[in-house]
Amino acid sequence: MPGLQADAKKEETSKKQPHSGVESKKLLLLPVDKAKIQLDVLTYFSESAYYTAFVAFKKEINSTFEPSPLLKEREEIRIFAADGKFLKVLAATQKLLPCLLFNTPGMAFEVIKQDILEDMYIRNRSEGSALVRIEKELSPIVLDHPDLLPNLEDLVSSILFGESSPEEVIIRRDAIFTSINQLLLMSVDYVIQNSIKSLLMGVSSALEMPEVTVLSKNCKMLHGILESLTS
Repeated sequence: MPGLQADAKKEETSKKQPHSGVESKKLLLLPVDKAKIQLDVLTYFSESAYYTAFVAFKKEINSTFEPSPLLKEREEIRIFAADGKFLKVLAATQKLLPCLLFNTPGMAFEVIKQDILEDMYIRNRSEGSALVRIEKELSPIVLDHPDLLPNLEDLVSSILFGESSPEEVIIRRDAIFTSINQLLLMSVDYVIQNSIKSLLMGVSSALEMPEVTVLSKNCKMLHGILESLTS
């Protein structure tokens, strides 16, 4: 009967609630490693290019944790990306590590492509203007790297048939920055590892490497290593 079924459901629910409450209390009683959580937060800020937040939180908890290299510069690039200013992203990345985008033409293509899409869908420039930029800025990259031709064709098709939207363009901003950020961190690791090998072979030859010169100015850890070895 409906009345009996309703009573049975109420009884079942009332039985479950105390059990759920006990489980919640058990979870609240679990020990929390505050130091580990603080370290995780600092690591996230450091690796994800939140320089301002990293400095503020590090000061608040009085930590000696050293950030990943080029944190301040990576934050600048992240802010440019969040604002949709991808030509500034390109310029800042090239200034930081001149060979990075040259060695990864696919990434250079994606950054310029994103700025063209920003022009069309966010800054309300014309379809014709977008096609002119493709011809001037992306065609030379594709001529040097024919494997990127399908990417170029997809972009032209997307513009001609309006296959994107402002929302999709905005969502892409973070994905593009994340890729650049990972490339920067990987490149820095590579340079540091190889500069240490060079140091073992001869400090003077390592100091002549342009990558080491740029990084030593921006990476306190590497600068300290070089200083200690040459003093």
